[in-house]
Amino acid sequence: MYDKEFDDNLQNNNELVRRFENAVISNESSYFDESELELIIDYYLEHDKSKHALKAVDLGLDLFQFSATFYQKKAEIFLEMNRLDEALTNLDLAGTFSPKETSIFLLKADAYTLKGEYAKAVKLVNQALEQADEKDKIDLYLELADVYEEWEKYYEVIDQLQQCLALDPFNEEALNRLWFSTELTEKYTESVVFHSNLVDKHPYNATAWYNLAHAYNGLNQPSKALEAFEFVLAIDGNYDLAYLDAGDVLYKQQKYDKAIEFYLEAIEKGSAKKEIFYQIAKAYQKNNKYVKAREYLKKSINIDPYYAKAFHKLGLNYLESNLPKNAISPLERAVKVDNRNFEYLNSLAAAYFLNDKQDLALECYHKMLDINEGDKRIYLNIVSILYEQGRVGDAIETIDACIPIFDDHADLIYIKTAFLYELGKKSEMFDCLLLGLEKNAQAHTQIFELLPEMADDHAVMALIESYL
Repeated sequence: MYDKEFDDNLQNNNELVRRFENAVISNESSYFDESELELIIDYYLEHDKSKHALKAVDLGLDLFQFSATFYQKKAEIFLEMNRLDEALTNLDLAGTFSPKETSIFLLKADAYTLKGEYAKAVKLVNQALEQADEKDKIDLYLELADVYEEWEKYYEVIDQLQQCLALDPFNEEALNRLWFSTELTEKYTESVVFHSNLVDKHPYNATAWYNLAHAYNGLNQPSKALEAFEFVLAIDGNYDLAYLDAGDVLYKQQKYDKAIEFYLEAIEKGSAKKEIFYQIAKAYQKNNKYVKAREYLKKSINIDPYYAKAFHKLGLNYLESNLPKNAISPLERAVKVDNRNFEYLNSLAAAYFLNDKQDLALECYHKMLDINEGDKRIYLNIVSILYEQGRVGDAIETIDACIPIFDDHADLIYIKTAFLYELGKKSEMFDCLLLGLEKNAQAHTQIFELLPEMADDHAVMALIESYL
């Protein structure tokens, strides 16, 4: 029955629009009543045909010039087109015919907000509040919250949402937005007070309990947060976000098995999202259950084949499982999706190195230098690989290139000293060691960690001891 009614209405609207368009094309005067023109305008707006909607509005103004409706519709179209001054002009005209219409005040406030004239928007809404009934006040408080949110005055946003909830304690929009503003302002203590009072008066308000749980979590009171989440689930056993967020609290408490239970419940209630599978994988990995962790990482990747974070985590899982060969493919996928991610490149370089693919590891490190040339660890990794490849001369050149970049470079000088010693370039080695000791005499033990046989060299020891 419902579907047939819907189809009939759709067909009637299409016929109405065709009649209007034929009248425009033929330039014939055709009469449409007010409600028909409103349907035509709404049809065009739903189909993003603003210019057609304006023609219908103008016909409405010709036929019903003392009606606020078409001035208001015209203002709505101009708002969509970002023609804000023209929108305000038409809203002023609408207001002359319907001075107490709340929707006109709301649209004016939207226009001033878009213009960045927030104080004017607030003044308008407050004027409307003085004459509004309780139902309209709910919308007006939400509008004030919108204005203050755009103004980035989040304390005021909270005040307006609380005013709204005083009239409508179960208003989902107000409750959801209230938590968002609480997180931004970190007014967790105030949130606990407000929501505690709210659930005292309305104990079956699941969203209020949900906000209370988050406020306790923000105050680092996980036990109270979990207790509040239990009330949410007792009221509404299908509240999937409560399962998910309770799982997060348990995860932070290192109660990984219990966290997994809640995550699985969230999936069962309908939240089969990639992020939940990823969280389950993290929990399994914390319990050293690497195979189960991989199972859920692959599920998250099946949902989103471009989920770089999951590919990266899967690669790390293989590395930690001492399966470096398997790590390469997922880490390459992560880098392919996000090739400027420092962490992903670093992990891939490590995997290449463990698989004796030093040249590919070097490519990764050079890409990392393009992202952050001021990270000394990258240079040290490059030098280490060059040394492993027997390219000691190239390693020394790399050190010489990066020494000027860092004020604290005694460690680099000591590494160069060790390499020169290994190459048998004693004269250059002593000059380098002397420079390093001048920079940091007390760190002389670094040189022996790099090349232990130097400790047996009496000439080296004599030079070091002269600085102590």
